[in-house]
Amino acid sequence: MFFETQVGYLAELSGLPDDGLRHLICFLLAYPIGQAFKLLPNIPVLKHIVNISIGLFFVFFSFANPFTFVHLLISSTLCYIIAMSSFLGNPYARAKIIFVFAMVYVSICHIYRMYWDWGGWEMDHTGMQMVFTLKVTAFGFNLADGYQLEQSKKKDSKVKPPSDEMIRRSINKLPNLLEFYGWVYFYPTLLVGPKIEIKDYLNYMDMTQFDDGKIPSTIAPSLFVLLKAIAFMPITILADNYLVQFLATDDFKATPVLFKLFYLWRNTALYRFKYYFAWYLTEGGCVSCGIGYKKETIKKKDEKTGKEVEETMIRWDRFKNMQWLKVEVPENCRGLIHNWNMGTQDWMANYIYNRVKNRGTLFATILTMSVSAFWHGFYPGYYLFFIMLGVVNEVAKYMRRVLRPMFMKQAKPLQVVYDIIGRVLTVLTLAYIGSSFLILDFWPAIEIYKGCYFIGHLLIFGAFGLFMTLASMQKKPTRNPKSGKGVTKEETKVESSKDK
Repeated sequence: MFFETQVGYLAELSGLPDDGLRHLICFLLAYPIGQAFKLLPNIPVLKHIVNISIGLFFVFFSFANPFTFVHLLISSTLCYIIAMSSFLGNPYARAKIIFVFAMVYVSICHIYRMYWDWGGWEMDHTGMQMVFTLKVTAFGFNLADGYQLEQSKKKDSKVKPPSDEMIRRSINKLPNLLEFYGWVYFYPTLLVGPKIEIKDYLNYMDMTQFDDGKIPSTIAPSLFVLLKAIAFMPITILADNYLVQFLATDDFKATPVLFKLFYLWRNTALYRFKYYFAWYLTEGGCVSCGIGYKKETIKKKDEKTGKEVEETMIRWDRFKNMQWLKVEVPENCRGLIHNWNMGTQDWMANYIYNRVKNRGTLFATILTMSVSAFWHGFYPGYYLFFIMLGVVNEVAKYMRRVLRPMFMKQAKPLQVVYDIIGRVLTVLTLAYIGSSFLILDFWPAIEIYKGCYFIGHLLIFGAFGLFMTLASMQKKPTRNPKSGKGVTKEETKVESSKDK
């Protein structure tokens, strides 16, 4: 009752919604809790229990419904049972069953939320369930990859080992229930992410993540990340004055085209800063407890000797979820996608795309985009966005193939102009198609496009047809048998005549 009164008072004082304030308090609490958590003795059982207790407190405190924790408990327990049930098939079959079950469960959560709060942004268990879906679907394949690795090591085995990346993430046995629930309820990443692999969690808990079994001081690096989050706070507050819903109004339609482009960019860009603020806060929580620690060995040339030497670097960005500057000023569409919500992008790449790309990259791309849209929910705006995103990706690929070689042969100033124009077009194109993702509804999204005279669609599809045709007309290079470099057929003929 005391907490309820104080939170209500703070919400009224700050102007923040009650649920948003509760999440913010948990994000900030993760910093001092992380410092205290490091002081626990290296007894994994004790640390799992303390971690689960903190996670449950975060859940009970953050959500109005006291039974919110039941969703994670039921869905995680059922996934664990599937993972241990050998009668359901080999580990890969069980991984696929876990994948389907988790996706169906989160879909039911989406549908129920749409039923009682259509178009609303009130925080409920669905966001937390989405993060869990990323984690547990990865868990199923981590276990299966570990099984495949063990099978490949057997004498006279014909089983191929998994890829190096799959091996790095794999686990060779099913964790016990305490370890599993500890990972599910890991407090710094529980509410909104980022996604954490179970191997990373287990290595952190038994301290094998650290060379000498000790966590370096995390005070300075965690405060540095917190300061970055604080720097985004004013823009986050400002964003509430420029809602994306304005883009579907008559006032927006009445503005000149250039102003429309500006408003599209401004309102969609400001909305992203809310995510930057939250993601920096949660990243800092991971850094504070030490799990964000990452040791890298890089190769570089020694300035004195000119020889290649190895240098060890300590980094704290293991759970960085975005690189905001590369999102706001992207080199191209692909660069923007890869630097936004990086935990989800990693999941899409390693647990969907890379596992089906042997069936063709087009199939892999379509399946990955479809699963991503499905995971986000069922608002029509999501699907309008992801369909167009697939088309834009293809357009960018063909444009790069046709235009880039032409400009790279030109003087440096022209190359700079090409780069600037490419970045501006990328920003405006994704602001245009991304508006449907934020507006959610079908007809308001269409109203936005209508207010822009569908100019974005016309240019995108026009460019698709033009540059696909130009790319197909280009002479495909063959391999020069002497140099190994790509050459045209004409150049191959010349080279052949020289040999004669």
